[in-house]
Amino acid sequence: MYEIQPCAVEGCEQTAVLGENTCYAHLSDRQAYVDALITRLQGDGALYDADVSGVEFRNVDFSGIGLYGCRFSGATFDRCTMSRGSVDLCVFDHARFSDCSMVEANMRNSVFGGAILTNCDYTGSNIVQCSWNAAVCTTVIFDDTDLLHSRFIGAELVDTSFRNCNLKAVQFQHSIRIRGSFKYSNDEEAIFDAEAIR
Repeated sequence: MYEIQPCAVEGCEQTAVLGENTCYAHLSDRQAYVDALITRLQGDGALYDADVSGVEFRNVDFSGIGLYGCRFSGATFDRCTMSRGSVDLCVFDHARFSDCSMVEANMRNSVFGGAILTNCDYTGSNIVQCSWNAAVCTTVIFDDTDLLHSRFIGAELVDTSFRNCNLKAVQFQHSIRIRGSFKYSNDEEAIFDAEAIR
C-alpha cells in the first residue's frame, strides 16, 4: 500500500503526492507533474502503491492500465477513458468523475465513498466488493455489470441505470434512488429499504 507522507508546506494537512514532498495543490508546476505521471502510466501499464490524491486528470486515456493499492482521494477525472483497465485495493474517496468511460473494467476491493460521478459509463464491468457509500451518481450507467457484494449505502442515485446486473448481496440501504432502472437484474438478491425510492 501507499505510504502516507505529509505535505512539506507548513500548516497544510494534505499528503504529499508520489515522488514529491508537497501535495498536488502546492506543486510549482502541476501540469508538468500530471504530464509526467501520465507518461509513466502509459509506459509502465500499471501504477502500484502510489498516493496521487487531488491530482487532476483531463482527457486522459487510461485504457488497459492497472491501478493497484493506490490512493486518489479528492482526485478529478474529467473526460477520461479507463476502459478494460484493472483497479484493485484503491481509494477514490471524494474523487470527481465527469463524462468518463470505464466500460469492461475490472474493479475489486476499492472505495469510492463520497465520490461525485456525472455522465459516466461502467457498462459490462466487473465491480466486486467495492464501496460507493455516500457517492452521488447522476446519469451513470452500470448496465450488464457484476456488482457482487458492493455497497451503495447512503448513496444518491439519480437517473442511474443498473439494467441486467448481478446485484447479489449489493447493499442499497438509506440510498436515494430517483428515476433509476433495475430491469432484468437479480435485484431480489440486493438489500433495499423501499422508503428511499422516489
